[in-house]
Parts: sequence; structure tokens; C-alpha cells
Amino acid sequence: MKRILLSSLLLVLGATAWSAEASDSATTVPSHKRAAKAIAVEVVGTNLIGVTYDSRFRGHWGWGYRVGLGYNRDFEKTNLTANGNNSSFRYYNESTASGLGIPLEINYLVGRRLHQFECGVGTTVGLYKEKNKASVVNATWEGDRMTDYKWRRDTWDETHFGWYAYGNVGYRFHTKRGFLLRLGSLVGFGGGDHTPYRQSWSIRPYLSLGYTFPNAAIGQKREEAHKPHVPDSIRIRGYRGFADGQGGTIGEPFLAISTTHGFRFNRQWFVGAGVALSTEGLPVFANARFNLTKRPTAPVLDARLGYDIGYLDDPLYITLGFGVDHRFTRKLALSFLLHYLHIEEENGWMLQLGVEF
Repeated sequence: MKRILLSSLLLVLGATAWSAEASDSATTVPSHKRAAKAIAVEVVGTNLIGVTYDSRFRGHWGWGYRVGLGYNRDFEKTNLTANGNNSSFRYYNESTASGLGIPLEINYLVGRRLHQFECGVGTTVGLYKEKNKASVVNATWEGDRMTDYKWRRDTWDETHFGWYAYGNVGYRFHTKRGFLLRLGSLVGFGGGDHTPYRQSWSIRPYLSLGYTFPNAAIGQKREEAHKPHVPDSIRIRGYRGFADGQGGTIGEPFLAISTTHGFRFNRQWFVGAGVALSTEGLPVFANARFNLTKRPTAPVLDARLGYDIGYLDDPLYITLGFGVDHRFTRKLALSFLLHYLHIEEENGWMLQLGVEF
């Protein structure tokens, strides 16, 4: 059944990509406006292994989507010992959850020519079969002497719906002949105790190898294809504020909101201070942000250093982030970042979605 589903998906994706490419070639659409498309095999990520179809809405960069089909599997063993007044038992449970999942993702590409930065958000949904094996030993005691015991082994199967919501950042490399390489990391939360995601936060790397369908815009300088949405003549120097939402894990899930206010010196440099309210404390911090280019869409570095006034044993608060920033107007920009985090003697990762105003 799994082979049939996988073969069907490959056939559909191939036909879709071929017809779309043929349609583009048969029209007079300029090469830099034709949507770049790719098929790739992905290892780990939201599934152990799978095949994905990726497409831009227009051109070789900017907004796009990714869909696919993958196989995932997880093994878990539970040992439990309990004692009563006159009986004891030892319980072993082995659980294997596996099945097919469908990743659905919206993403954004930033970069010139063959090297690009990617970020996105999405979810994987699927049906997973859980196979359980349990061994139970019951013993009856009279004082220190065992008078009777019983042993049994149970097996049963269950099918459950599962999902995994995530955000990812990574690097993408193309060649003019069509070879595609993607690698990066994602942070997400799984739904369902009886699925491979086990209802927990996780950080998962991913690696994809594939083929990008021929497109004359591949390798072309960005300025040769698109004009910036925000002209360089627009000055953005002056006061700026940020409102951000964060979610991540430092051994356990946490959520936070923060606001930062300060001065933007130019398109690249911002310095300010802010405060965050999180499930882990109340940090106050200094913040520095640097856009790596002056373009409306640019990779961005972000650092925070501060003090958690809700935790006195180790009040140090540090985040180091990397992501992408897109400016819509002089006073409005949207950013998406992945942070390494230290707070309350714990280290972890968090995703941040923010608005500059």
C-alpha cells in the first residue's frame, strides 16, 4: 500500500511539474517571472525519508510552497515496577509507531544567484499505526514467600491521526544545470502520544537532494530581474519599535512575547532595549540588530543581552538569532528568526516572528 501511494505521488508531482513547465515554455512569460520548481528526496526533516515538490509563486526567489509524502517511524519502551501489600508486578511495554505523512509548507527564499537562505512554516499530517507489545508479571506474596505468580503477554494495534507543526531555517544551493541541495534545521511540536512525534518539542535537521527544472532566471542577479519594492531613496533613519512572539524549548516548551524600542541608524543597523514576558521569567535586555544587505528582503542577525528579574539564581539572559527581514514600507517590516537561547540556567532554541513599526 505504501509503495502504491508513493508511486502515485511521484507520478502526480512529475505530471504537474512537466505540464507547468510546458505551459511556461509555450507562453511569452519572461524567464525571470517563470516559477522555479523542484523535486527532491529529503532525509530526516519532518519525516525519516520522503519526496517533496517545491515551487515559487513567481521567479526563482521570494514566496513559495512545498508539499510531499514521507515515511516516519518511532520506537518507545516503557518499564514500570510497582509494589502493593501482598503483590508486585513488573510491566514492560514496547510501542512502535509508523506511517505516511504529508508535509505542507509556505516558505520564502532570499539570496542572489545560486546561493539562497530559506525560512518557512508548515505542518505534517498523517495516519500512523501503533503496534504495542506488553509483558506483565503478577506475583502474590505471604510474608517473604511468593505463593503464586502469573505471566501474560499482550499485543494490540491502534491507528491514530498525528500532526507536527514547525518552523525552519536553512541554506539552499542550485546549479545552472538543475542540481539542488537543501540543508538546515527545524523546530516543532508534535501532536499525539501514539504517533512518531510523541507530543513533544524537538529540533530536527534536514537534508534534501533534488532537481530544479530549467529556468533562465537561475543564476541571474536579483537586480536584473526585479526592482526593489522599497526604493533606496526612502530613508528609514529614526525611532523604531518591534513587537515579537516567540516559542521554543529549553528542556520543556515555553512561549513569550516581547517589545523592543530604539533607534535605527540606517537600513542595516538598529540598537535598542526591551522587555519580554515569558513562561520562564521576565527578562529586560539590550538589543542589537544588523541586516546583512540594504535590500528590502535581507538576512538579519539579532542579539540580546539582559537580566531576568524573575530568576535571581542565574539572571543572565542571552539570545543569538539569524533569520530574514522583509520591509514592506518605510515604517513596516516583518521578520522571522531562529534563536539560540540561554535563560534560567538552561539552553535551548526558539522561533521568533516579529513586526517592526
